[in-house]
Amino acid sequence: MFKKVNWQLMLVVLIVPLVIMSPILFNGTALLGVDGYFHYNRIFEAAMQLRDRNLSFLNLYTFQQTGRIVNQVYSPLVTYFFGALLLVAGTWYKFQILTLYIVYALGILTMYFAATKIGLTKRWALGLGVVYTSSAAVYGFVFGATWKSIALAIVPLVIPSLVHLFEGRFNWRRTVYLGVVVALLAQFQVLTVAIVLPMLLPFFVHGIWFTKAKLRLLGRIVLSAILAIVLSLNTIMPLAEVYRNTLISPVAMNMVPQTSPIFQPMYTGVNSNSDIVISVMAFLLLGMTIAFWKKLSVVTRFMAIVAIVYLVVGTSLVPWHLLETNYPGLRSFLQMPRRISLTGYALTIVVVGKVFMEVRPDNNVVRHLTPVILAVVSVLLLTQKVANNVYYVQNEKTPLYAGLQATPRNVYSPDIHTFVQLQPLFHDGDMGKLIYHVDRTTPDYVPVDSTTETHQPTYDAYMNSFSKQWRPYQHIVNGDGTMTLQWKSNVANKKRLIPVVAYEQTRLKMNGKTVNEGMLGRNVVGALFIPDKKGINKLTISYVPMFGTMAGIVASLIAWIAVFLNVAIWLMKK
Repeated sequence: MFKKVNWQLMLVVLIVPLVIMSPILFNGTALLGVDGYFHYNRIFEAAMQLRDRNLSFLNLYTFQQTGRIVNQVYSPLVTYFFGALLLVAGTWYKFQILTLYIVYALGILTMYFAATKIGLTKRWALGLGVVYTSSAAVYGFVFGATWKSIALAIVPLVIPSLVHLFEGRFNWRRTVYLGVVVALLAQFQVLTVAIVLPMLLPFFVHGIWFTKAKLRLLGRIVLSAILAIVLSLNTIMPLAEVYRNTLISPVAMNMVPQTSPIFQPMYTGVNSNSDIVISVMAFLLLGMTIAFWKKLSVVTRFMAIVAIVYLVVGTSLVPWHLLETNYPGLRSFLQMPRRISLTGYALTIVVVGKVFMEVRPDNNVVRHLTPVILAVVSVLLLTQKVANNVYYVQNEKTPLYAGLQATPRNVYSPDIHTFVQLQPLFHDGDMGKLIYHVDRTTPDYVPVDSTTETHQPTYDAYMNSFSKQWRPYQHIVNGDGTMTLQWKSNVANKKRLIPVVAYEQTRLKMNGKTVNEGMLGRNVVGALFIPDKKGINKLTISYVPMFGTMAGIVASLIAWIAVFLNVAIWLMKK
């Protein structure tokens, strides 16, 4: 039994994430970057709903308790999993350690799996797994709690399907595999799926062109797509329902500054991070593909070309300024072109290894030590960057907004002003303190009367309407998935601005009476104007999802249960 265990893989998976996290572990200091508060609010919401057995379409406990819908439209199933982990961990610090370990181990394992499936040696597969998990595709999770890092950690699982499509041999197991992998990506981030799918196209075209069983391949690809859609209905249907409302647009970014610098690495010291390693691999990919083109197999050539395209498209070599001028929606939808390059990192890293295997340099030292050296350098550079970030947030003069990688006008707290003051809350067993003491202005999925662009005035209006207003109200979470706001008014108001939002399917009751739409008004960021009476007022907020949305969620959950049962049965037979 023990002879079958890959002890080398287990050792690497055990040690590498711990090395990367070592500055956090040794100092007992947590990091929480640009996306941290947004995702930690979602995770805390899921944890509280699970703890109280009070599942709701609304966010009842978080996002200023305004009746917003965030969890149901952003990675709902995975967020409940992370919420369960938070309950198990007991503190945010322990939760951060646990999730960092899971994400970095996942990056190693998925790349190892993909590399071995396409013929790389275990040494190369291990080395490339370490390089990938310590690259910019995944390391953003430690610096900014970026959710795309988790999605990108499983992107390598797509790579075996590229080869299957290329060969045109797609049996039932491969059909189900591709559908499940795409659906798994959708559970983390729908945008990542949109960027990954074009990667499949050239391999599919080659396969359908050369295979004799064209209709069978096409039919199985269609079935794979149907399976992916059914498994993703729990994400797609709530998103479609919420987008029936007019929402505040995602922040529109200037795209050129958000391009990838992979072909122009700035290596000026330890602050340069592990990006230099992936830049070296990008240049290796370009040079070796050109130099050894005739020695490479056709599938490796395809993979190399696609990888190079993904790397280049995300850089400033593409006229992104012209594109965003002609197609302004890209600034809100894609936002950062470097996301395309990051999605191509997995394929880039694998192809470099595959080229080395096919070219087979005569020098054994070069062939065997290359993956080890790349892995060690990448991990050491990343670990030093983590250490520098820990040192920065430990500085008593580091402002709260700077520690959160935000601007002063986008963070509000009535009593915390430096990041050092925030640190004890990571270790506190009352996990709500970290959430309720600080507000990060994130107006995602907020319903408004007319299209509103997200820029600094929008953030300011959100802070003034919600972040600075919600605390004086008493918020009562009811056991039926609804929430009640209670406050005392000294005078009756015909129009009182309440820090609450309302979607088409939201139902409001003011002092026991249903609030009609004609009684409602909204300000520019969706806060409601509602008449109140002198004395105690109670506003109850509920939400009634559409039948089709609930049916889609149920169908998706049943499909996932069926997939897990089949995988379990297959593993038991193996």
